[in-house]
Amino acid sequence: METTSSPTKSCPFCGEKILAEAIKCRFCGEFLQAGGGTGNAADVLAGAVRDVPNPLNPADVDKELYFEGSPSLAALAGSFILAVFFLGLAGFIGYYFSQNHGGLVGLGLALAVVLWLVGKIIVFKSIFYRVTSDRIEFEEGVFNKDVDNMDLYRIVDLRLRRTLLDRIFGIGTIELVTNDENQPTCELYKIKNPRKIYDVLKKANLIADRRRGVMHIE
Repeated sequence: METTSSPTKSCPFCGEKILAEAIKCRFCGEFLQAGGGTGNAADVLAGAVRDVPNPLNPADVDKELYFEGSPSLAALAGSFILAVFFLGLAGFIGYYFSQNHGGLVGLGLALAVVLWLVGKIIVFKSIFYRVTSDRIEFEEGVFNKDVDNMDLYRIVDLRLRRTLLDRIFGIGTIELVTNDENQPTCELYKIKNPRKIYDVLKKANLIADRRRGVMHIE
């Protein structure tokens, strides 16, 4: 409850009510003019430059970590089932056709299936996501790593896709629609706890828009 003993003011960046003596907004995280006044834009920016730590430090840029990880291996459930089927087939061939080099054929088939499955797992786990209060970072590649990032304020819409198997295994895919011409869509594929990350991203996206004064026109 606001009282006369604790006067408030409006944050010049996000418009939320904060204490008059505040030098940093507790809603949007922007620094205000030292001494509590809002001042003009030049003074506010000058104060921010003085008070904000080195912006080249990743820990200062990515203020809060919401999620980091790779797609869940549960998304490969179909591949595991297929691998088990072919391994069983390899065993059948090796046992019933052992007199006609069936053992070698079965062993070769089993080895091929194992290598195929291991390869899929390696490629799958080479994908890595990192979601912070400022941006989403995408990393992929087994031998050559490609790293890209998307600022949250560029996100226009979010969609959560979950199949029946996804709900059973507790995973899902978050599709991001952006205003970036080079990357109009991207996704967090088959991650765990997708609903929680989806809700967090929606709120973080709104805060990022308000901090930068971004208005998306549909």
